[in-house]
Amino acid sequence: MHLMFHGTSLENAERILASGEFAVGTHFGHHMEECLKMGGACIFEVVFDEKPTDYWEYRCPEPIPTSQVRLLINVEPTVLWHNLNCEREVTKSMLLEMHDGVEFCEECDGRGQEEYYPPLTRWNEMQKVTACGKCNGHGVHTTDGSDIYEHKRT
Repeated sequence: MHLMFHGTSLENAERILASGEFAVGTHFGHHMEECLKMGGACIFEVVFDEKPTDYWEYRCPEPIPTSQVRLLINVEPTVLWHNLNCEREVTKSMLLEMHDGVEFCEECDGRGQEEYYPPLTRWNEMQKVTACGKCNGHGVHTTDGSDIYEHKRT
């Protein structure tokens, strides 16, 4: 016997269970984390009589009955650490690629805030963060002064 996994949304998991089978072409993976990343938070653990493939992914050529499902779990992610500096860089990079006439804010040095405070103190009290007046907390602004989300995309 061999276990494989299929990741999907809760809505699709309910549809699969109601229909009684996985449709032709459904993707299965050897590792739960692949299915979690590619499919969704609901993970089916499915039993096969023998290993269907040596490749990292398997697409079933015929319907697979839900009687082969050993387990269905819902994985709720918990953020343990959030790198705000990295997120800002990625967001700014994406905005600069999407918009023509967008530049980094000089006033807040692209941080999007006039001052930086950690989101929680050691007493778990929320800290107030002041958004930059020039870029409204985005870290970038348009060269013509228009709203960043209303600006023409390239």
